[in-house]
Amino acid sequence: MPVAIAILTRSPADPRLKQRLAPVLAEAEARREVALAFLDDLVERVSALPDVTLKVAVTLPVEGLRMTRPSIAWNALLPQRGVTLGERLQHVIDDLVAAGFSQVVLVGNDVPDVPVSCLQEAVRILQEQPEAVVTGPSGDGSYYLLGVTARSGRVPDLLSQVRWGTPDMLNDTEAAAQGQGLTVHRVADWHDIDTPEDLAALVERLRGNPAAAPHTADTLRRLQLL
Repeated sequence: MPVAIAILTRSPADPRLKQRLAPVLAEAEARREVALAFLDDLVERVSALPDVTLKVAVTLPVEGLRMTRPSIAWNALLPQRGVTLGERLQHVIDDLVAAGFSQVVLVGNDVPDVPVSCLQEAVRILQEQPEAVVTGPSGDGSYYLLGVTARSGRVPDLLSQVRWGTPDMLNDTEAAAQGQGLTVHRVADWHDIDTPEDLAALVERLRGNPAAAPHTADTLRRLQLL
């Protein structure tokens, strides 16, 4: 079965959606438009990859995304389960493995201009090296990408001991992999868009190359930020 790449996002109906951008996007509707544009760019990028199945793992209510993005096939949507970030990530992996995927790549929705080469490299490593775990550092001790292989339907425990919300998240995840005899490979660092400073850096990148995230660039222009 092809590799599954799951984009992790909050429902458009979730009031917490991109709240940290409120200093520059005061209106909730503007933050929602930006988050959906991020998703549009990533969906387009993942959908163009050969031998990859797109999934969108969304927080409840899933109907919020079904209504705003009907172009995403209903069977591509995967409800997120769990309370903590670690639980939600683990359940997404478990649910996809239970659906028959042996290789799963998780990608956060906050990297709309991540180079497609990062996704391609993660898929290639997992397909060629079943003992590999792939991470994509985001520069703040966290990561925007995690790729893992399930062997005989079993998923390695990478997340249960991670100190979430600290600068140790990446190191903890990689240490868990190495502790189980797995080989860690990193794809290129890429900054996720969480804060006004992150958004300003994205704007500068898109000024030079709007094609890197065309839906995001169009939305930022409409909001007079680009």
